[in-house]
Amino acid sequence: MLLWISLWILVSINGQASAAKKAVVIPSPSWIPVFKGEKVTLTCSGFHFLEGEKLWWFYEQKWQKKSNPLEVKKTGEYRCEKDGLMHSDPVYLLFSTDDLILQTPYSVFEGDTVLLICRGWNDVLLKHISYYKDKKPFSGVNTNSTLSIPHANSDHNGWYSCKAQLKWSQKTSKDVKLQVLELFSPPKMKTTTSEPMEGTPVTLSCETQLPLQRSDTKLNFSFFRDGRVITSTQQKSQVLQIPAIQREDSGSYWCEAETMTQDIKKQSEHVKISVKRIPVSGILLKIRPPKTQVIEGEKLVLECSVAGGTGNITFCWHKDNVKDCLRKKTQYSLKEEFVFSTIKKSDEGRYHCVADNNINNISSGIVAFSVIIPVSRPLLTFSATGMQTVVGNVVELRCEVLRGSAPIFYQFYHKGLILETILAPFGGIVSFNLSVTIEHSGNYSCKANNSFSSQLSEILELSILGKLQILDPSQNPQNVENKKTNKKTLPIMLSSQCFLRMSHAGYFIVHGKSVCSYTPEILFKLMSLFCLDPTGRSLLIMGIMLSLLGILSLTAVVLLIYFKLKRKSGRSPVSKPSRDLPITDPQESGHSNSITPVELQPIYANVTPFIENVVYSEVWNMKQGKINRVNNSVTPPEDKYSSVTYSEVKTYSPSIPTWKDGAIDKNHEDVTENYENVLLS
Repeated sequence: MLLWISLWILVSINGQASAAKKAVVIPSPSWIPVFKGEKVTLTCSGFHFLEGEKLWWFYEQKWQKKSNPLEVKKTGEYRCEKDGLMHSDPVYLLFSTDDLILQTPYSVFEGDTVLLICRGWNDVLLKHISYYKDKKPFSGVNTNSTLSIPHANSDHNGWYSCKAQLKWSQKTSKDVKLQVLELFSPPKMKTTTSEPMEGTPVTLSCETQLPLQRSDTKLNFSFFRDGRVITSTQQKSQVLQIPAIQREDSGSYWCEAETMTQDIKKQSEHVKISVKRIPVSGILLKIRPPKTQVIEGEKLVLECSVAGGTGNITFCWHKDNVKDCLRKKTQYSLKEEFVFSTIKKSDEGRYHCVADNNINNISSGIVAFSVIIPVSRPLLTFSATGMQTVVGNVVELRCEVLRGSAPIFYQFYHKGLILETILAPFGGIVSFNLSVTIEHSGNYSCKANNSFSSQLSEILELSILGKLQILDPSQNPQNVENKKTNKKTLPIMLSSQCFLRMSHAGYFIVHGKSVCSYTPEILFKLMSLFCLDPTGRSLLIMGIMLSLLGILSLTAVVLLIYFKLKRKSGRSPVSKPSRDLPITDPQESGHSNSITPVELQPIYANVTPFIENVVYSEVWNMKQGKINRVNNSVTPPEDKYSSVTYSEVKTYSPSIPTWKDGAIDKNHEDVTENYENVLLS
């Protein structure tokens, strides 16, 4: 098409050049006829001449080489020519000998103002001038001897003459012909093709030709289709280019040329243009990015395209075979996009698209994608109330995500280690039961994973409670599990930082009546001291040590004062009594007062660990009276000691002791015994 436009422009330019190469003879004065004896200057125009250059002139029936311009005084036909160029059209000059002549312009073009001059010989004064057209009186703008015809057109063509009163007679001029020429011919509408394919370029041209005498006249061009203006009347170009004609551009075309200074308009003939549309073909629907599973919240694009087709194409997307368009868009393009800026679960499904350009419509194949929902943060819960339970109880651990595509893998963690793995093929909550021991105390969490994302729950701490039992000594330890046993159960908090572990748990048995006045609540508090945190234990140990140091310091001061007072009074301290029990004098006489033995009531605290040794503790409480001898040579001290306390610690093998008639088998005792006698005042 561009080649055709180039060729057309070249032909047009060459045509104008050819027209320009044709010379034209312009007379001055430009009136005919003239009186004999007057001179007329002829100028050959239409191309460039060098000063002093001679041209070929045709006059007196032959070609002669003369200068330009040329002065002539004879009636005849005149032409001019330059070597290698076309000669001009003929100019006919008439030199008259009449008494009265009517002069008209040599060239008259439509739109011009025409002046007709009625002249007498030697410009004699004329009276009573009248004008005739085709032998009929003609009225116009009459000023003295000149008749003016404004806006000349073809209606003014004809034979004109004038009549006037001379000095001695009335005369009538000969008829002269007035021919109004077209300023430009009606334009011709031309097109590159009358049946273009839609989308191809089309060039329309409005062609006309100005005469060489009026080649400087300015024209405006307008183009029309079916009565509507396509371009403005201010368009100076003769050419209209349509880069991509559409089927809607089909219709009847014509153009109009108009002078800028004169009211002269001319229209071309109508030209029918029928635009042919190419049917759509080769439709394709694809997903971008190309995958069939997308994560919720991502961007997804469905691109529908056709390989061929012209005109405005309407693209329509359908979901799951629904007839109504989910989205529709019409534009002059071979492809269009359906954009999901943030994909949702409800957007998943099967899609296809349809392309239509009002000639035909075609459907694409089906593409499908699913939307995967990432798992939300799982929620871990226990069936244990207050995040605490007792050893031996069954605790249900539950893990649940509120959102997430199935299947979901759940993993339960205890202290960072996998405790249980459960697959939920349809999502939802999962759980499992755990019979707890003290080792199950600590931090728990759960993780949910659906192959696209994973989330870890909040970490929860589960505390396990042990059991401390105080038994009546009349009960056999083998019957501690008997529900009828008279027993008291005290819970002890056993955390991961507690020194009292399950290996320390056991049965605490009190024989006889309690003289240490430890109630079960106090004993529980004492046992709970093992479960303090490291800071608490350090403070407790430091407090105990400071208390012991204070007590020892106070005791040392009291003893020091006591011995000083004894020395001042001349009395010696009493020696320590024998550790042999009961305390008696081996040479005691029958007149002496013997000490009545006090019934000893040992208090045993039996700690029976599962793994470690058992520790026994014996406490003796007794009264001392005066010792009388036959020969009282020595007077006992006035101060009497109220009691002596012994402590015996024995160990035996780790096995559980056997009870025979309420006594422990002594075969398990070690041969070594340690005694400590503390004399209390």
